[in-house]
Amino acid sequence: MWFISLFLCILCIMLFFSLSLWRIKQKKHFTMKKLLQLSALLFAANFIFTSCRCIEIELFAASITLNRSALVLTVGQTETLIATVLPENAVNKDVTWKSDDESIAVVDNNGTVTAISLGAAIVTVTTTDGELTVAATVTVVPIPVTGVTLNRNTLELDVGETEMLIASVIPINATNQAVMWSSSNASVAAVNNNGVVTALSEGTAAITVTTVDGSRTASCVVNVTYVPEYGVIIGGIRWATRNVAAPGTFAPTPESSGMFFQWNRRIGWSSTNPMVNSDGGTLWDTSVPMGTTWERKNDPCPAGWRVPTQAELTILHNQPNVWIVGRNDTGVNGRLFGLAPYQIFLPAAGWRIFSAGGLLNVGTDGTYWSSSMQNETNAHTLNFTGGSITMLSLNRANGRFVRCVEE
Repeated sequence: MWFISLFLCILCIMLFFSLSLWRIKQKKHFTMKKLLQLSALLFAANFIFTSCRCIEIELFAASITLNRSALVLTVGQTETLIATVLPENAVNKDVTWKSDDESIAVVDNNGTVTAISLGAAIVTVTTTDGELTVAATVTVVPIPVTGVTLNRNTLELDVGETEMLIASVIPINATNQAVMWSSSNASVAAVNNNGVVTALSEGTAAITVTTVDGSRTASCVVNVTYVPEYGVIIGGIRWATRNVAAPGTFAPTPESSGMFFQWNRRIGWSSTNPMVNSDGGTLWDTSVPMGTTWERKNDPCPAGWRVPTQAELTILHNQPNVWIVGRNDTGVNGRLFGLAPYQIFLPAAGWRIFSAGGLLNVGTDGTYWSSSMQNETNAHTLNFTGGSITMLSLNRANGRFVRCVEE
């Protein structure tokens, strides 16, 4: 407003001099009264316009705009919307923010939007002065999968063994973490929905994990070996394929019965008559063996093997099994446990009674020790005939067979 006052002052001065010149040309002179009247007029004009400088003209908000009309965010992501109120010199530029669905996106007092969950929400900003509004659409989209890795690139398994592969989806906060598993050769190695690989037969297979989102993949090469001479894995346990013969040795064939053993004693006894033990003696020990478990020093299994526990024999007991008569034309009866090709044959070669070592039930009964005691006189055993299979607690002084498990 100051320039208006200055302009009026200059205009009055110019007017004063113009009038003065006119009166001189007209040979007229200013009287004191005229001079005072003109001065008062100039003073009044200047006072009026100077006073205008003290009057504030209040401007109202006329419009509001946003820097963005739409936002696309992922869960957890934030972005700030900027509201502009016009005119620039509007007295009240205060605004309020609101989301129509705070389960999807929320907005704070500064216009910062935070994505909460998948979906769409409308964020509206409103002026306090005049309640002018403008809105932006916020769309919350999934965090996409960019890759997947496995904890192993290769696996070496024996037939019957299992191993779990662990898949890691990238990024770790990707919305859809679901994966699918497949095997290039399911007859060699199968995989379940949890990534557990089971070796089924000798050979090589590639286990592949694929993300549901984006079809990203990673693979592990599985090499499966089958060594039946040393043992077969059944129920997650490697079982010897033959009975124990002389202490520290296996019988020559799966159908060979090996030697009888009294519980927690290392001396073996012949499975046929005449009765003789592994040391060449013939005197049967009728006393009840002592101990709370089959001690390692008395374990007749070869190095790297041991007498199974009751729990391990129970696992074998629960496996698929079938009675075999005259296996492989040997005339030896027994039970075949497991599913092909992961099977072991246990001969039904009878047992020796605790009282004097007499040989009983050859060809009809199979009876095998565990390392677990039942009480001071009995220990747990696996027993079977042609028509039944059961776990029993029997006298420790009896002579029974041992089928080892891997240590």
